[in-house]
Amino acid sequence: MTKAVQILETSYRTNGPTPANLITKSLEFRNDIGPAERLVLTNTLLEAWRAANGMGLFDEHGEFVPVISKGRGVGEKSMFELIIPADVYPPISNQLANLRLIPLDQKRADGTPLTAREKATGAQLKAMIEERLERAKRAAFRKGPKTNDLGQTEKEQEKIWKAAMEEAGESAHAMPSLGLRGDMTASPSHMTGDRWRVAFEVTNSSQFPTQVKAEVWLIGYTEKERKYFVMINSTHDLKLRAGEVRNFDIHSKSRGSYKKRADEIDGLNAKESRGTQVRYRGFMIKVTHETGLVEFTASDQKLLRYIDPEEEDQGLAKLPKL
Repeated sequence: MTKAVQILETSYRTNGPTPANLITKSLEFRNDIGPAERLVLTNTLLEAWRAANGMGLFDEHGEFVPVISKGRGVGEKSMFELIIPADVYPPISNQLANLRLIPLDQKRADGTPLTAREKATGAQLKAMIEERLERAKRAAFRKGPKTNDLGQTEKEQEKIWKAAMEEAGESAHAMPSLGLRGDMTASPSHMTGDRWRVAFEVTNSSQFPTQVKAEVWLIGYTEKERKYFVMINSTHDLKLRAGEVRNFDIHSKSRGSYKKRADEIDGLNAKESRGTQVRYRGFMIKVTHETGLVEFTASDQKLLRYIDPEEEDQGLAKLPKL
């Protein structure tokens, strides 16, 4: 709570978003918080910030100091207190929304009955917890067991693949024929968690099942020098039946997580790095089998050279990994 009210105070002092707007915008990034929780959490944060301002609990730098410097009780301490005591409704005893900021001498004595306002807040907090539990139930129901396009779970797919491998015998260990494809399907936004998403498709064109390893790279580049770097690198074990098409998505990390390192690569100082952004360059995918390299592709010919075994200096190992 101390950190939260400091952030609100900083925005207020620097002519940024108003505290109410800042909270509203921040909560837009939390898909796990429902309407009831947004309402009570917003009210609690604003009341704590206003109370801190009213008691003069911020120093000249905007840092929270729990000693009252304005109004009644100057020189005395302040404290955070549970609005609804833990023994009244335990599920909200550890919730940020159940805190208020008061002068130390106004601390509630043990056994004090709840006021009408506290009871109203308690009803909101209880509705918040019930909403959270209901959202969790719905999310668990929607997830269910993960299945493919045929409605088969991973265990069911594994069982069918094993049976196909046994039936194929030695031919199942031959070099397979594969088709590879990749497409960027989403760019950074609130909905994607500020990440790029690339969808890959691996098709087993062979008449027999196979097991292969797919290695994937997403490549970005810096803004000033346009230097390439590895956004993400992952490996996937694929067990494919004859003619099977396997689809999977790869996400980059959040765009902002690359910025500091990217600016350092470009040699930018603090002033020069203001407003810079990293960019997505493309993808590379390479598939290997126990018998060797099966297939590889990339989003364009320039990136293809980074994984082409016939290139003398592929350069992939030299790219920084951010």
